Amino acid sequence: MGSHGLGLITVRAAAARTVAGPDAERERAAALADIERAGREATTELRRLLGVLRDPDDEAPLRPPPSLSDLATLATASRRAGIGVDLHVPAAVAVSPGVLAAVHAVVGEALANVARHAGPGARARVAVRRESHDVIATVEDAGPVRE
Repeated sequence: MGSHGLGLITVRAAAARTVAGPDAERERAAALADIERAGREATTELRRLLGVLRDPDDEAPLRPPPSLSDLATLATASRRAGIGVDLHVPAAVAVSPGVLAAVHAVVGEALANVARHAGPGARARVAVRRESHDVIATVEDAGPVRE
């Protein structure tokens, strides 16, 4: 999760601070639950990273490499933070685990940037496709939502 999670926490907290209306308390409670979950995930990831950095003789903690379904998880987390995400990943995109890890990192960072710079209410389109030997990951947004 890393910077993506921290970006989502920031956006969700900012949105919760300014929510108004009859459902404001319910929205704030939901935001706090999302912030807590994202914070725990980010903390777990940072602890794993620090554990690897502290003792170079130990192997990195084992966890499955990212999959295409993990891109959907990134999109869902962004939606919870108030970013509309349209995800387009054909099932036929077969890539190596290393390429998939890179795609996952790029999409995660791009969605964090949408959350950080465009803010709540923004929309992003994520597309992953294969062209010959290349894998193309595109994340586009229209910028901040004007009120």
